[in-house]
Amino acid sequence: MIVWTVANHKGGVGKTTTTVTMGGLLAQAGNKVILVDTDPQASMSYYFGVDSEQLASSLFDVFTQANTLTIEIVLDCLCPTKLH
Repeated sequence: MIVWTVANHKGGVGKTTTTVTMGGLLAQAGNKVILVDTDPQASMSYYFGVDSEQLASSLFDVFTQANTLTIEIVLDCLCPTKLH
């Protein structure tokens, strides 16, 4: 498994665009890809048509419930896309 991170403190530098493009190219090449949106504004989720306000769980829940974390909370954070 290879893990890549795209990060920059400054906004508007293409983090979401780079991540979505790279993920799409890797998926087209036959790789299994999971994209994790840690942006508080949920830019990547919005890009894929996911309304982050409607999710049962989020990464906030994963991070804040570390002591009582269940697999259900983690699985609730996963959102399939049209590209799956």
